[in-house]
Amino acid sequence: MKAWRVGVIGTLLGASSIGLGQPTHVGWAQDALPAGSATTPVDLVEYVGPAAKQDVWTATVSYPVRGEVRQFDGEKLVMTEVDGASRTIPSAQIVLVIPQWRNEAAVEAHRLFTQKKYREVYAAVPAALQSGLAQWQQRLLIGELVQAVDALGNPRVAGSFF
Repeated sequence: MKAWRVGVIGTLLGASSIGLGQPTHVGWAQDALPAGSATTPVDLVEYVGPAAKQDVWTATVSYPVRGEVRQFDGEKLVMTEVDGASRTIPSAQIVLVIPQWRNEAAVEAHRLFTQKKYREVYAAVPAALQSGLAQWQQRLLIGELVQAVDALGNPRVAGSFF
């Protein structure tokens, strides 16, 4: 699964750095849940152990977790794993988040971004933000909006969204 680097997500989430100085990734997302579905969404999260336990001579080990992200901000990611267990991970340890978008408006905005249709992203993201999307997913889409506007050659406008 291909992932893209997000330099703005840490600031959008309120963290000075996410991922222990490594690039923060937000991967290509899954489709939205079918309308009226009783299925629990499955987000994919990858994280690394605490910085205190890392050694410059040892490769960083990451751990994948599947479940429903309930909260993701500059402090922590809270999720319910597929087996029902609750897990809290400090945001600084998050390496990868692959969300299952909660509605079609978010799926469409993300799809336009991945297809580099940046002018269309400019209209699609605000619509998705008004669709009742979870705040942590809104932040991911705002990060894509910032990148899209910057790619259109408007860094000042991108900075205002940032």
